[in-house]
Amino acid sequence: MNRDLHPDLGPRQRIVSAELALRLVREVWPGAYAEGSTGPERSWWVKTDDEPLLVAHHWQIRRSPDFWLRIRSRQSALSQ
Repeated sequence: MNRDLHPDLGPRQRIVSAELALRLVREVWPGAYAEGSTGPERSWWVKTDDEPLLVAHHWQIRRSPDFWLRIRSRQSALSQ
């Protein structure tokens, strides 16, 4: 199953853990918080004046302990 639900967020990068996803997302979006089920997939959001903004998404690679991660750049978010 392909869980690449948000290809518009930015380039896909392979990472080794959910903890690394947290660090990488918060380097770009310090106030980001994660939402998701109890599984390995997470969507990352920041609060805005209007509504929450999706800034990143990570999911586990099929048959691998690694994850894929996409992070929206701050510049692309500002241009919306």
